[in-house]
Amino acid sequence: MAWIIISMERMEIGRLEAYMQGFGYKKTMMKTLDYIEQYLQVGVAPYIGEYGDLHTWLMLKSKKNDLTSNWDTYPVLKFFKGNALVEFGYSDTSNWDIHLMYRF
Repeated sequence: MAWIIISMERMEIGRLEAYMQGFGYKKTMMKTLDYIEQYLQVGVAPYIGEYGDLHTWLMLKSKKNDLTSNWDTYPVLKFFKGNALVEFGYSDTSNWDIHLMYRF
């Protein structure tokens, strides 16, 4: 199995508001099946915090893979604190979309 992953997220933080936009592309190659997943996401932060505070982002994510060829759009909650990130999203068609990340 092999993966090719391209991902980018961009945050803009002003005095009173913050927003994020991002995209991702992942190609999975296996002996029996190859497919591509793509996503777009946008979101806002309801409040601005300092480094080390708990940061909350309200996101909207739209994801597509080559197996179904349909776009699936659903809400996502992102939580940052220090070097840790937790992300929860749910859709009726793709079920749970959960990501955990820690930067060393």
